[in-house]
Amino acid sequence: VTVLSGSGRLLTQATIALQPGSLRHLRVVLPTPASRLWSALVNGGEAPVAREAGAGGETLSIALEGVAHEALAHVALVYAEALPGAGLDGRRELLAPRFPDLPLRDIQWRLFVPTEYRWRLRGGDLDPEAAGATLRSFGKAAYETAVQQAQAASLTTARGNLQSLDTLLKAGRQLDARNALQQAVNLSQGEQALNEDARVQFRNVVRQQVKMGLVNRRQALRAEKNIYDEGAPQAQTGWNDGNFDERYVRQVEEQLDAADRDNLDRVADKMVEQQVQAATAATAIRIAMPEHGREIRLRRALLNAGGGTLRVVFEARRAPAGMRLLAYWPLLPACLGCWLLLRLALGAKR
Repeated sequence: VTVLSGSGRLLTQATIALQPGSLRHLRVVLPTPASRLWSALVNGGEAPVAREAGAGGETLSIALEGVAHEALAHVALVYAEALPGAGLDGRRELLAPRFPDLPLRDIQWRLFVPTEYRWRLRGGDLDPEAAGATLRSFGKAAYETAVQQAQAASLTTARGNLQSLDTLLKAGRQLDARNALQQAVNLSQGEQALNEDARVQFRNVVRQQVKMGLVNRRQALRAEKNIYDEGAPQAQTGWNDGNFDERYVRQVEEQLDAADRDNLDRVADKMVEQQVQAATAATAIRIAMPEHGREIRLRRALLNAGGGTLRVVFEARRAPAGMRLLAYWPLLPACLGCWLLLRLALGAKR
């Protein structure tokens, strides 16, 4: 979605849905060196972004580490830029962000041009939809609706993450469980009870993971120094790089004595509080796109080449004042109807 202004400035929200598999970072190249990233979200939560300068411009690397390999990742980028020159008038070209590691399919691009401008497609890599341009208005009601929908979607995702927790833990997917809970904590801030539930469960899971990690590390150090203690818990088997299951937890817990449990609890509590605070750090601002003006829908079925270019070439001209009024002709029947009702009401009183 790209919203253009008469001054030539534009705001774009690019969203992509992908199943990352082994891909742990999504590389993105913004259209121009002057493009400025405002926010990057993965499944509704703020994502770390690394920047790398290159010959083709700055490449963003968006972390997907919190997404399970088989899960669906929804990545949303919002960035701002300005067209060269002054204003929107004339022949213009828009470029889409590039994704060097991915082919793209089912590509949709919605443009919003100010109503006082005449717009004509002059070329590019996408085809206009048959429906043509439509007028859209974005006011207070539309903004509030967008915010409510975004909040409802966040709460739905948070609840889904909490419901999947038992399945993840029983399957030994500790890292996925932790990431799901961290996301639930961030997305549930609009509902106090749900957020508190997510915080408690996140604290419990992290606490257990810290304890198992400490036991495993202690045993590894003993093994490196050829120290063997029959009474010490044998924590190496079943650790699985931190993706242990409930059976492993029971095995370790049964081998711990009271002193070990107390010491581990004290150390774990200190470490857990730091991680809980980090999980609930401030998140990126959610941006409601001001979808106002003449909406043009463009589409392309497939872009096979990873990092391929997508562009839209158009011509825009500010319409004369009289022609601008004609843009509001669909409102004429409604105004006429209101006028007739008012006349009838006043006439009845007489």
